Amino acid sequence: NFLKAVLAHIHDTVPEFKGSPALGDQQIDDLADAILDWLDKDEETRVGTPEQEFYVEIGKARSGPLNRPVFSLDELAPVPGLDPLLLDALKAYFTAYPMFPNGGGVNPNTAPAHVLGLIYHGVGDQLELVDQRDVFQVLKARSEGRVFCPQAGPPPCTDLFQTLGIAGGETVFPPLTFTSQVFAIDSVATVGETRACVRSVVDRGTGSEMKTLYYELGC
Repeated sequence: NFLKAVLAHIHDTVPEFKGSPALGDQQIDDLADAILDWLDKDEETRVGTPEQEFYVEIGKARSGPLNRPVFSLDELAPVPGLDPLLLDALKAYFTAYPMFPNGGGVNPNTAPAHVLGLIYHGVGDQLELVDQRDVFQVLKARSEGRVFCPQAGPPPCTDLFQTLGIAGGETVFPPLTFTSQVFAIDSVATVGETRACVRSVVDRGTGSEMKTLYYELGC
């Protein structure tokens, strides 16, 4: 349900999709199922049919499914129904790192506004994404120097749920992350009209040395 809500949200709000037909409920369901089938370990589709037969039928038997977590979001490219524009948009919201997250959801202390919009909360099965007003409240609190902490504490610790007016018993999925270990670092060198760019993904971990998880060249 979270994945379906996010796919619809991205298609409705990302400027590149402005003017394009809205995704229907069935399209969203099929795409969410296809992404999950691409990643899960079993040999059946989400509707219970053998994956091998399905991929033979659509002509993707050689390439998939992966049946494992991705090391890069580009590994989602062969997912049936996932067009390149939507995959590119997903990269602004999701990352493959860290591989084994402690929590794994939005970090309200560092996430940009569009990622804050993916906080998914509610009671029971009635979950929904936060609205723009909630995102503004988080950004306002950060601009005032407040820090969101997993537990109540002395200032500057601030309770996110109180800020958003969310009841303490509500579910948030995925669980929030309040500290970040993995960072993307973009480096650009310029000589005259020539530019060289490197993007590195590093994990600062718990020790004194950072680990480079991934890097790519090109501007």
